[in-house]
Amino acid sequence: MATAKPAWRRNYATYYRALPGLLDAAPADRRSAFLLRHAAGIDSLCHLPAFAAFLSGAGESDLAAASGLPVAMGRIKNDAACFGIADEEDRLEKAWDKLGVRMKAAGLSTAGLTAALASLRKRIVAAKRCDAIPEPMPEQPDGLIDRLLDLREANPEKTPSWVREYVSGSLSKIEAWHPKDACRLCVFFGKAELYLSLLGLTPDEEQAMVAERYLRFLEASPEYLDPPSAWLSRFEPLLKLLRTPSQGEEEKLKDLKSRGYVLNFLPSKDAAHLREMFMQSPNPVIAAYLEAESVVPVPYRAPAAQ
Repeated sequence: MATAKPAWRRNYATYYRALPGLLDAAPADRRSAFLLRHAAGIDSLCHLPAFAAFLSGAGESDLAAASGLPVAMGRIKNDAACFGIADEEDRLEKAWDKLGVRMKAAGLSTAGLTAALASLRKRIVAAKRCDAIPEPMPEQPDGLIDRLLDLREANPEKTPSWVREYVSGSLSKIEAWHPKDACRLCVFFGKAELYLSLLGLTPDEEQAMVAERYLRFLEASPEYLDPPSAWLSRFEPLLKLLRTPSQGEEEKLKDLKSRGYVLNFLPSKDAAHLREMFMQSPNPVIAAYLEAESVVPVPYRAPAAQ
């Protein structure tokens, strides 16, 4: 039975599927410089298999960008979380083998890449492995979970102004939460889970407010660089709000709702506003993913009935 790809792999795959379109839209005289700058700027192990696979299928003029990879490989941090999950099934080795064959066929030297890869292998083996999600998670703010669940309960006294104030108060509690003696990654995951829980429980009318505050949290979180795998897994649910379901997916959603399923992260009524806000993000990763999805739109998929 097929298993779902990890969130970080789905996101990187989306970007590199869109990369040819982004390159084709660039001026011809800047294409090589763009690719070389991209290669030299890679600072995460998670990027390497996807970019090597992209280059192995690229034209000969694009292969020159591989010359920037040895520098990038030497700068990759000893990122335990990313090293621990990014290279299952020897994806890096397989991608590099294909790229090496492609470069030799084009008459390009692979000596620099071979030496850089050997050095990187040693660092991967020496890296301390850790789970992507730390345990135990820090304790949640007092009373917040009850507040979130209360949003789901039907009550005629819950006027639009009451809901807005209630959601705003919950956001303030999340933002003020700074547990003592918790690791940086534990706090990041803890806050992200609280934001996502609130986002999933908030009525459509106030969802944009929660999405914007969560986006600001992600923009300011250093985890988008260290480790990117953790950050991407918590960014991906936001993209679901921006996607458009086909008529067939709409019918699936209607069927699930009629059968009593509680559905979260549905396409937002404010998708156009949210998309514009995301594209203007100062965070380069967020802006890049939105640009990629505008070139190669990812369709919305209704959740499978359990």
